[in-house]
Amino acid sequence: MDYILVKEAAEKWNISERSVRNYCATGRINGAVLLGKNWLIPSDSTKLVRKNKNSFANKSLCILLLFIVLFLLIYSIVSFCLLNHCNKKLGRLNNSILLKPSNNE
Repeated sequence: MDYILVKEAAEKWNISERSVRNYCATGRINGAVLLGKNWLIPSDSTKLVRKNKNSFANKSLCILLLFIVLFLLIYSIVSFCLLNHCNKKLGRLNNSILLKPSNNE
């Protein structure tokens, strides 16, 4: 089996040497062997597909979570305001009932 060095694999796959070393170290390149400080990579290895950290799904999930948090925040603020408003009206109603002179006296 023929092997290539990290530098040759990086040029072949158009990625950085550091990425190739990381792929070798994490076992993502099958058959890669560490010989001293150098990685030997099988020449018939294919380029790995990188995971896109900024994918549309991740952005969509973040936006969805943001909307949920904002909704809950607005809901709690509105509920608090309505509760205070109703309590004030109820308090006025109770005060007016208590302060009215009764007809029995």
